[in-house]
Amino acid sequence: MLLGVLSLAWLWAWAFDFTADILARRGINRILLVTSALHMPRSLALFEAQGLEVIPAATDHEVTPLPGWRKWLPDTGALDGSRRAIKEIVGRLVGR
Repeated sequence: MLLGVLSLAWLWAWAFDFTADILARRGINRILLVTSALHMPRSLALFEAQGLEVIPAATDHEVTPLPGWRKWLPDTGALDGSRRAIKEIVGRLVGR
């Protein structure tokens, strides 16, 4: 799994470099970044590292409609959320 994360991190970094190059050739230095709220911190950092001015527009915010006491019970949805969050953290660390 870690190898998959590393190869995906490399691919994403290449895609950001490629996109920034195209934008620079067209004289575009300000962009509207629309992506999932979970991915926004990493995506924002990568585009800003390319010297772009970024206007973030996060989508797909996750809201839990459970009553307070049920938030503390283990469930598969919470496990999946943890998996996705850890994947994002590893992606940010590897992408530096």
